[in-house]
Amino acid sequence: MSIRSRGSSISREETHEAEPLLQDHRLSISSRCEDDLALHPKAPLKKGRLSIFVICVLLVTFGDFAVLSINIPLTRLYESIICYQYYEQSDPSRIDPGGNVPEQWCKIAPVQGDVALIRGYEALFTYIPGVILAIPYGLLADKWGRKPVVLLSVGGILLSMNATLLVCAFWKTFPLRLVWLAPAFSIIGGGIPVLSSMILTIIADIMPENERATAFFRIMTGQYLAQTTATPLSSTLMEAYGPWLPIQLGYICACITFLMACLLRETANPNPHNQPTNNPADEDSDSDSPPPPPIMTVPPKSKCLLAKTPHLYTQTTTLLLHHNPKLLLLTLTFFLNALEEPTQSLNIQYLSERYTLPLSRTSFIISLKALSTILVTTTLLPSASWILTQRLSLPEARKDLLLARISILMLSLGFFIVAWSPTVVGAMAGFVITTLGKGYGNLVRSLVTGFVPGRFLGRVYTGITVVETCGILVSGPWFAELFRVGLRLEGWWLGLPFVVAGGLGVVVAGVVWGVDLGEGGRRRDSDEEGC
Repeated sequence: MSIRSRGSSISREETHEAEPLLQDHRLSISSRCEDDLALHPKAPLKKGRLSIFVICVLLVTFGDFAVLSINIPLTRLYESIICYQYYEQSDPSRIDPGGNVPEQWCKIAPVQGDVALIRGYEALFTYIPGVILAIPYGLLADKWGRKPVVLLSVGGILLSMNATLLVCAFWKTFPLRLVWLAPAFSIIGGGIPVLSSMILTIIADIMPENERATAFFRIMTGQYLAQTTATPLSSTLMEAYGPWLPIQLGYICACITFLMACLLRETANPNPHNQPTNNPADEDSDSDSPPPPPIMTVPPKSKCLLAKTPHLYTQTTTLLLHHNPKLLLLTLTFFLNALEEPTQSLNIQYLSERYTLPLSRTSFIISLKALSTILVTTTLLPSASWILTQRLSLPEARKDLLLARISILMLSLGFFIVAWSPTVVGAMAGFVITTLGKGYGNLVRSLVTGFVPGRFLGRVYTGITVVETCGILVSGPWFAELFRVGLRLEGWWLGLPFVVAGGLGVVVAGVVWGVDLGEGGRRRDSDEEGC
């Protein structure tokens, strides 16, 4: 489970028109579907804010610990199964009496190409339920509350995990590619995209505006702490006892994640009928304000959530163009922000193949990146932000834009170094440099937030979600195919996925450096006054 955080404020005094539902990397739109789907104001939770925040941090930490404990052992399981099937046909003498093939014999192009293919399309199918169901579950989150959707999401992820492990346990009975069907269970709850979005929505519900960005960074710190500890522990256990023990450990942590979700308190009022209706006096008091743009109206005859989804996506794009064309450009750049998901899954396979390392010994790079990311998000970025605003007196928007420009350049540079480094030490340096671009998503979200009225923020964040999730859907299989091409060509061509990612980073850098803020101030408040 990966969380991308955001810095935003959400208006609490809006009418039924539209208010943010699911926010950040996997978000949803809130919109009106007759009386049934009317939106609800957020519940005041000052006293319980800390306890809810702690539970969210623990949920993210245990969830990421579970996923990361399983990640490398699962790749090794896939590799061993494919390797056995390959040598069973081509050279049975490579198979030992116990039915295993030594790992060093598996570092060949046919085997590694199939592993990359399985993992790439697995990522694709994992995120499809989230893309299709983010908006419906987002609407239901306002109707039922956040907690039921979180419980459904974690439950669906557990079922999906069970299906994957079942295929791996009985691989002589089931073809390995059946793992591509396991994410179908994520239809229950929408999977990782909806879960990530709901956690961030809960944080947005309970945190005041001046604490929200810091809270998002702290949530991410829990994620990176899990990366720092889970991967080395998993690799150590795998080297000593094989892949199944760390997988069992990860599964236990996934169950603990579900228990953590049960402890959450509701942060939104799930009963639309409890909300007061607008009286004529209220309407008169607002009569001086111009109505919201007609482009945002949802057809009242839309009764099916899934049927409205394409229409709402179209509305999001229309809003971006109507309100400020710069927002559309900045939103499209989130495609690159999503590329780290598939490159993350390729990191261990790339290091193992290019530098002839056992998979169990590639975990150091994940721990190194996690430690570097913690340093960047907790020390470097906050310090740079303070210097730019307090010492150099830059407005918030210009500060965010400047840091975003630097971040995207560092991300691209790191990808190129990873791709072309002849040594593992150089590749490590490249991975560390990519962490300097970790703040890009947060910074651009914060920048976009300052230019959008609060009642439209959910729709704009949905646009960001669509772009990011489409980036994951496209880049997973795409990078897998690029890696297979690199395996055939050998040498530095193995780094072809990272070259492409770096090239896309250069394009995005050109877009971000070309964005001019004009007067550069945050326009959200003034816009809301006129909306």
